[in-house]
Amino acid sequence: MLAGELKKDPLPSTARELTIAYEGPCRLLVKPTRDTAYRFAIDRSQSFSPQEKQLAEDFINQLEAIAKIDSGIYERDLLRALPTRVIAHHMGSGEVLHSILDHLQIWSAQTYEGQRIVAAVGIQGAPGNARLPLHTLWGEDYGPVMTNGFDTLLEVDSVGNVHGLVHLDVPAVVSRKAPYRLGRIAEWTNGGATAVVLNRNGEILVFRDASLHFVRRNGIWVHYSHDVNIRRLSPPRGQSLRKAIYESCLDVSYARCGGCIGVLSYDNRENTDELIAEPDLLDSSDTYKVRLIRTAVAGRPFQEIDRRIRQELLALDGALVLDHKGKLLTAGAILKVPEGSVGGGGRRAAAVAISKRGLGVKVSQDGSIIGFHDGKTSLTT
Repeated sequence: MLAGELKKDPLPSTARELTIAYEGPCRLLVKPTRDTAYRFAIDRSQSFSPQEKQLAEDFINQLEAIAKIDSGIYERDLLRALPTRVIAHHMGSGEVLHSILDHLQIWSAQTYEGQRIVAAVGIQGAPGNARLPLHTLWGEDYGPVMTNGFDTLLEVDSVGNVHGLVHLDVPAVVSRKAPYRLGRIAEWTNGGATAVVLNRNGEILVFRDASLHFVRRNGIWVHYSHDVNIRRLSPPRGQSLRKAIYESCLDVSYARCGGCIGVLSYDNRENTDELIAEPDLLDSSDTYKVRLIRTAVAGRPFQEIDRRIRQELLALDGALVLDHKGKLLTAGAILKVPEGSVGGGGRRAAAVAISKRGLGVKVSQDGSIIGFHDGKTSLTT
């Protein structure tokens, strides 16, 4: 749930030390109970936020509760159910959210009339007069097709009774901490509501306060710490450009089209010919593709281009490269990368090559985002 490396060798601990503690911004120390005489370190290159520390503490608390049960042969089954229970507790929605997550995990492996099931549920408000249990609705034949996962959702209260089928309007501004195509649902949660979406890729996304908090992808739950991730996208120094790059990476990740984006640092803004072929440069070439991209960009820096256009440019086969202020140097370019320099495909090789001059980010078609600086991994999500 938290990206990082668990150190194999335990460290000594006493009962005076907490179950979760910082040893530094990039290291958490964890142990299963307060009385345990050992603890383990979790390290990573990006700092752990207070929310992530709280998530780790919630996880340990739930784990300790399982340990108190004489689980016997059912221990593995209980541990498999642990992440959804931790998320439900961490999000403050209790058993209702836990029940929804359990049900959507079942639906994620099923189809309805040959199509993958899509669903969206929002949790908001205290128990009302409604007596329409969500589990009863989902037991009906039409249950899997009641929402489209983009702009309609079932609204339930804190005890799981359905209050209605809600249609969502296009928000004036889509949150930077959510994929653009799910912006309507994300904005619906602004103010403390919680929403859960099952998409056609079988992923389960959890939103609150206009932000994507968790996603179950490829059978694994992942937590997003957006502010930390944005800080790791450096260079560039400009906050608005870093935010624009991050939100576009989210957009491409959930569009499942893949992409590669790089930013040249101030010191590396010149001599781009060693990285980009002249026919791909927007300032010096006049090919049809270059003219089309120039028309779409209209001289604007990356952070001022509409998110939907940025997604299309980033999804082009090849790399999109910016200078340190957000000026678009090229898009859809095959960069000059040393052969055999790095594994993991062309986009990864391009991101690593760009990172030697600044920042390189690869977005895989499976949705994962990896950032590089000076050839080394600086961001994973």
